[in-house]
Amino acid sequence: MYKLSKEETARRDEIIEDLKEQKEKMEAEWAKVVSAVAAFNMTVAAYNTELGTAQTFVDDIVSQMEDYMNDKSEKWTDGDKGQAYDAWKSEWEGVDLSEIEAFELDEHTASDAADHHETLENLPDRPE
Repeated sequence: MYKLSKEETARRDEIIEDLKEQKEKMEAEWAKVVSAVAAFNMTVAAYNTELGTAQTFVDDIVSQMEDYMNDKSEKWTDGDKGQAYDAWKSEWEGVDLSEIEAFELDEHTASDAADHHETLENLPDRPE
């Protein structure tokens, strides 16, 4: 073959148009993903604010427990009631209220995708 035929050129042009159309659809769907992630991350931030409130509450309770235990005698602290109380306090101290991390999108996006249609379009149809 010396050059692309009319049929091959027409087929190439169809493929190029199909690629452009699919890329536009992909970009539109990507925009929805970006929007959904932004909404999700706003919800995560609100949740983390409430976690901060919960952590403050837990810290206050633990502080009250420590004050209570400090007012008790060594005999009470070493006894069954003191040991049970200390175990209860330890459960409160050990609670994990770590913040939820926001979702981060990969750097690769639909709009960053190679313009394959341009690559195909720029291929020569004959030797130069």
